[in-house]
Amino acid sequence: MDAFFNRRFVPEKQVRISAFDRGLLYGDGVFETTRIYGSRFFWLDRHLLRLQRGLGRLGIKIPYNRVELEFFVRELVIRNGVKDGFIRIVVTRGEGLLGFSPRGSGAPQIIVVARPRNLSTWQRRHPVWRLCIVDDIVRGLGFKTLSYLPHVLAKKKAEQNGYEDPILLNPKGEVMEAAASNVFIASEKFLWTPPLSSGCLEGITRQAVIKIAKKLKIRMSEKPMPVRALKKAKEIFITNSLLEIVPCVIGKKVPSRVPVLTLALQEKFEQFRDRHLE
Repeated sequence: MDAFFNRRFVPEKQVRISAFDRGLLYGDGVFETTRIYGSRFFWLDRHLLRLQRGLGRLGIKIPYNRVELEFFVRELVIRNGVKDGFIRIVVTRGEGLLGFSPRGSGAPQIIVVARPRNLSTWQRRHPVWRLCIVDDIVRGLGFKTLSYLPHVLAKKKAEQNGYEDPILLNPKGEVMEAAASNVFIASEKFLWTPPLSSGCLEGITRQAVIKIAKKLKIRMSEKPMPVRALKKAKEIFITNSLLEIVPCVIGKKVPSRVPVLTLALQEKFEQFRDRHLE
């Protein structure tokens, strides 16, 4: 498999970054992950826009624009013959001096990999996921940095205790997101998800679900979500680009079938996704 590395297509094994790269030392960088269906992308432009916003927040300037980056991404998928899978874009600030200050950093490092679905580790093993609420407080930035250690530790804790994913709380003690997903409560014709002000990521699949809900005239609420509301909810699901919509429960008692509204949204999302492939 080839990778795109700093304006060149090279075998993945040839991708090397310095031991002094700030992405490695301090998580100083951003990333994006986008699904591929039938050699086409779902909302690639939105992923690239979010990447661009994250780079802007960190003050990292890469040597090409969004259109050029999209060309490299599409070319990599063609080179690797990926028809169903994902791409991941990673940008670090580059090599720098030891210390937190980014002054004196070298050129940013840009890495893009494309992987087919059958080589990935993100496929769902269970139709309904079991969630636990972790006590650790996380301050979300709203975009995908390389500093995901609190999410990694929460995921590790959840899995060690027999759950598939953790629910993370923001400094106010409100529900923010899962380890790598947005959270929704569903109740008849009503959807509720934490607002972006909670610190949650502005997920691409989250955006799609909100659009679908409005089209179906399902009442949509983006407001702070207390833990007690999540614990009392009859239907819960999480969303991200790789897993799409995953029905969930708080605790370990899994229902025998996927709840009605969540199942309907899964079907509607597939239709919506297929209409918006690029």
